[in-house]
Amino acid sequence: MNSRSLLGVFAAACLAPAMLAAQTAQFDAAAYANAKAAATRTFLNANLPAQRRLAALPDLGAPDATTRAALLKIGVNKKEDGRIRLEALRRVQFGDPWLNAVLGILGDDADGDEELDAQLIRELGKRTTSFPPPVMRQRIQDTLRGLMDDPRDKVRLHAFRALIGNHDQVAAGVLDERLRSGTNIPVPTAEAINLLFENGATGHFAAIRPYLQSADVDVQSMAALALGPDLESRQRIMALALSPNAAPKTREYALRGLAQNDEKFPDYAIGLVEDRKTHPAVLEAAMTTIVGRMNYSPVTVEQQLRFARAVDALTTGPEPTDPAARKTRANAIALKAYLRQAFPEIRRFYENR
Repeated sequence: MNSRSLLGVFAAACLAPAMLAAQTAQFDAAAYANAKAAATRTFLNANLPAQRRLAALPDLGAPDATTRAALLKIGVNKKEDGRIRLEALRRVQFGDPWLNAVLGILGDDADGDEELDAQLIRELGKRTTSFPPPVMRQRIQDTLRGLMDDPRDKVRLHAFRALIGNHDQVAAGVLDERLRSGTNIPVPTAEAINLLFENGATGHFAAIRPYLQSADVDVQSMAALALGPDLESRQRIMALALSPNAAPKTREYALRGLAQNDEKFPDYAIGLVEDRKTHPAVLEAAMTTIVGRMNYSPVTVEQQLRFARAVDALTTGPEPTDPAARKTRANAIALKAYLRQAFPEIRRFYENR
């Protein structure tokens, strides 16, 4: 952070109490209550155009019990606009009435368009991140598993995301099987690999390995990240990370996959920082992953000093004219300051030069 940024933060910190006091003094409770009441009447009025009702949302505030009951009725009303139904249900607290309404919509092929169903699945996933009671959990699982082969792309995708987010092994097994066969993969392939990575890729290495050869950059990149701990894939991923012919995104993800899994990582990653021909995005990824490795895993003093010299070299010389090079230089300057502060051996290196 430069001095101007620090001054800005200091000034903001000084002004914050005064600004808060001014905002508190200017708050008009009566005006707020009137605006909330008007917005509630507007949103609940089914005779008004959907856009006008949606425009009232910012003033709706936290609904009372009577309003929540009315919102729930709107949420389950098939005649209502899907956008209105979604916003109504978003404002009803989690509980059996809300869950019954949402699962009822998701379980009815004749109810809800693609966007409504997909967004309700997202809401369901967000509201059930902790383990619900077993009966409730089973109801949610049964409904979402029933959507894994839904003909609508967005609904399938959100169903798998919600299931994998709660480590559902049935959903993970479907993705593993389809990736192995390479057919009828229910979500985009890169997303399928990402979901297995989030679920814990160790048990899915065999399903993911073939995708290191993919011509699709997103797929190959995600495979390189997910297979970072896989010894059988190590040399291939390292080759991708170091190859100037590989896509920069693939190289970035390969570095991320290797950083915490390969003992030799600092040596070849530092080599990328030392090489002035390294693509700027790859150079940034190398610097970031090396620092992450230094923060959380053993890195020899020799490797620390070698990295410090490589970063220092990026801060010297004439100011670059290329925007990417200027960004790299600025980041190297900030990183240099961090290294001096965080690592005693590097600090002594700079002090004794």
